[in-house]
Amino acid sequence: MKKIFINKEIISVITCAVFTLLCIKSSAQTISKSFEIRTFSNSPKADGETDFKGKTSVFSTEERVDFLNMYAKFGKAFWKDTNLNKKVYPLDDALKLLNTLKPQPFPKVRNRLLKDKWLWKGYKVDKEINERKEFDKWILTNNMKIENEELLFIHKGKLIRDIEPQNWRAQLTMDINLLEAKNFSISLDGCAEFGRETSGKYYYVVDEKKK
Repeated sequence: MKKIFINKEIISVITCAVFTLLCIKSSAQTISKSFEIRTFSNSPKADGETDFKGKTSVFSTEERVDFLNMYAKFGKAFWKDTNLNKKVYPLDDALKLLNTLKPQPFPKVRNRLLKDKWLWKGYKVDKEINERKEFDKWILTNNMKIENEELLFIHKGKLIRDIEPQNWRAQLTMDINLLEAKNFSISLDGCAEFGRETSGKYYYVVDEKKK
């Protein structure tokens, strides 16, 4: 088996390969140094990268020990560390360096008032007060209440409200929550009536005729 030693010097611009102990100098600042030792074999099982010890390994135990000895021998010279016990970086210096790093940014919610995106709507003077007075006209018994501009019966009951005489054409409109109003009737002084029976059937009465 033929053993080849490769030493790499990684710089910020280009990668310089150093074979054995020959170095190619570069003016760029070196940010890290490392080396690799690879063993090449003529065995077809060694095609591509293989495990050092595993399913695809082609090493015997003796060859693995030999490889590690070569790695350690070359590492002593590369790192200039005869006993291979030199610290990679002093802990105190590492802590000082960490203190110079900016704190990790965290997501924040920024509230913005986009004046150019606002929807402007005009109201008449005392509009809300006048609307409230109109609502209050429907609270004729303790069984009635207004919530979210809705007229509600607290319990089953009847509401009778007098309105001003209509001498000309008139129109009455209302919205009814049919999910809540299971059984109801609305009558205009006996002239017309609309409602819903207990069975769920809707009806209306005109000229005393129920349809």
